[in-house]
Amino acid sequence: MSSRCYNNKTCGGLQNVVDISSQRPLELDITYVCDMACLQCNRALGLIGSHEMMTIDQVSRVLHESASMQRPYLEIRVLGGEPTLHPHLSGIVDTLDWYRRQVGNCSVSLWTHGHGEQVKQEIGKLPAWIRIRVSAKQPKVVGEGFDAFLAAPLDYQESHAQDYWNGCGQIAPGRCGIGVSPYGVYSCPCAAAIDRIVGLDIGLTSLTDACDERFRKQCDQLCRYCGHFLVDRGVQVSTETVSDTWQVLRDRYRTHRPRLVRY
Repeated sequence: MSSRCYNNKTCGGLQNVVDISSQRPLELDITYVCDMACLQCNRALGLIGSHEMMTIDQVSRVLHESASMQRPYLEIRVLGGEPTLHPHLSGIVDTLDWYRRQVGNCSVSLWTHGHGEQVKQEIGKLPAWIRIRVSAKQPKVVGEGFDAFLAAPLDYQESHAQDYWNGCGQIAPGRCGIGVSPYGVYSCPCAAAIDRIVGLDIGLTSLTDACDERFRKQCDQLCRYCGHFLVDRGVQVSTETVSDTWQVLRDRYRTHRPRLVRY
């Protein structure tokens, strides 16, 4: 362990997450369904699509866990996939309404590509207290506006493998939040999306279990697949890249999709 870097200024990632976690947003990937097929989607949905989604009960569980904490999460982001395509979005909204009333001083946002009539109709049904964040992406975008997410660091000699333990700048406070997926709690939503494909099944089973050590262990195993890690360390990779490891993962997923324990 002595070879690992713990300089947050250098690595830009985890540092005492157990102390700062409530300052980060809680990001709920309520569905992995998406109709865009963007190649470098950082949920890997353009390469390996999915119909997996969180249930209302799962959303309720994580929000109740947060509400029970001494410092509950004060920013909730609803994402995907395309969250407006969740068939039970209205029930999830009701659960979020309970949470914001319970906690107080809580902001809730929904992040959408805003494309298509169904999506626009669902956006129109949302209450005014939900802030809508529209990316305005176009369908089947290849690389524009994306990092090369599908460039697995383990395929590159300059990947700084000893630093996986630290994560990357995406999980620094003020950027990416703590990820929650159908399969548990993760250091970030990208890690959750990677685990659904790699199949390590290392999501935390309770939000109250979140701590620096457990998130570092997730990063150590999952950041080696994430192109954000390379970008964070200045490695230049084309946004049309699908590295060898991701090609293997895609082919394996088609025939042997991992079965993870649900949250």
